[in-house]
Amino acid sequence: MRALWPVWMCVVACSSPVEGLLLPEPGDLPEVTLPQDPLISWQTGDTIASADEWETLRKPELQTLFGHYIYGDWPTTAASNITEVGRGNIRIGTQQQYSASHARGELLVALFVPPTRGPHPVMLGLNQCGNTSVFDDASLFDNGGYIDPTCTDVRGSRSSAWSLEQAMDAGWAVATVHQSDTAVDDPDAIHPAPSVVSWAWGVSLAVDVLVTLEEVDADRIVAFGHDTRGTAALLAGAHDSRIAAVWAHQSGTLGAALTRSFEGESIAALTTDFPHGFAPRLGGFVGNELRLPIDQHLLLAQLAPRPLLVTDGDDDAAASPLGAQEAVDLAAPVFTLLEGPAPTWQSRDGGHDVREEDWQTALSFLEEQVR
Repeated sequence: MRALWPVWMCVVACSSPVEGLLLPEPGDLPEVTLPQDPLISWQTGDTIASADEWETLRKPELQTLFGHYIYGDWPTTAASNITEVGRGNIRIGTQQQYSASHARGELLVALFVPPTRGPHPVMLGLNQCGNTSVFDDASLFDNGGYIDPTCTDVRGSRSSAWSLEQAMDAGWAVATVHQSDTAVDDPDAIHPAPSVVSWAWGVSLAVDVLVTLEEVDADRIVAFGHDTRGTAALLAGAHDSRIAAVWAHQSGTLGAALTRSFEGESIAALTTDFPHGFAPRLGGFVGNELRLPIDQHLLLAQLAPRPLLVTDGDDDAAASPLGAQEAVDLAAPVFTLLEGPAPTWQSRDGGHDVREEDWQTALSFLEEQVR
């Protein structure tokens, strides 16, 4: 049985929270071969010439388009009832755990703090297999929610992808949340909203928690993620201005990579294998990708003027490294307009995984950019 969806479809065109913006059904949109100019309004065709016009006109327009056609609507509720539920020493510092309520349940944030004096910058990311998979320590625990079938119950089973010791040696705290705390990665479950936007919201809920803690430098919270969790980091950064920077690693199609590159995973594959991940209207663009009124450089542009690092692997064809590189280049004019640092793309040898060298790349970038 496939996931059950809320009924969001319109017969001809939907109205929008952005005044005057009509949202036609996919088949009623024109084909556009080239990626859209980020500084031209889709609604009016006018040029965006100032930071104020970007923030008040173009960015809300883009958020509406991405929500309607790709990700689903952004939740607006915050975390509440934040409570410390665990704390202890570990061999590389301390671990702290915080529970918070949200509109659909409970979130459990694990925070790893270096032994040096704080407040510390924080690298915040979702994990796939539970907080206990990030580090091998008996004091850590999970919420007991859905675990992906590819995961094991071995503590620290995904620790090689997190490089906690390297991050903490560099003075960074690391925070993580299990993605299932806001949405399960199960096509047969009932989903109140698409999973990717729910995961991105989970990143923002974790920020609600982190900004209350004295150990955390609230001005230096960086969202990161690998694969679809990288997409969630980008989407969270687009909606939550408290996120100081984003590192998206191998996020691929509907993440950092252009759909119009026609490389990597297709929309057809994603909507078949991951039907619960995106807005149901996205299926209308299978075979009609050129009708999308947006492309992923316009998601990246919403992070301006904050630092953005997109990383890939040369052999990771499914993630479309060249499509991500092109998207970064196309987003750059917005960062220039808003007087931010140019968005950065880097690729290294190898395939689809997270390595110590990826963390070294990111930490070096962030030490320069996030101050």
